[in-house]
Amino acid sequence: LRQREAAGRGLPFQRLKTDRAFHTVAVEAMQGAYSAALADVSFSKGRIPVLSNVTGSWHSTAPTADYWIEHLRRPVRFQDNLRELSERFPSCVVVEVGPTVLA
Repeated sequence: LRQREAAGRGLPFQRLKTDRAFHTVAVEAMQGAYSAALADVSFSKGRIPVLSNVTGSWHSTAPTADYWIEHLRRPVRFQDNLRELSERFPSCVVVEVGPTVLA
């Protein structure tokens, strides 16, 4: 939905404020620090099905640090994710989750 439509329906939303374009060459400068931060992270396969924004399809294994580095730079395959989701769960409701609570 666009902002106007969301506001008209009483849906909370928040525009993201950022000084860079994510999933583009603009994030390459921080890839080394991001990779270092991921070095000590243990990844495991999700308990529920998880879609990949990199491939547009379902994760069959646990994502790795390399996957998240690739995720940083690749285009988000959100439309492919929605197609996969609607094929598997035709009556689904999509909710995008972020780190901030909207009130």
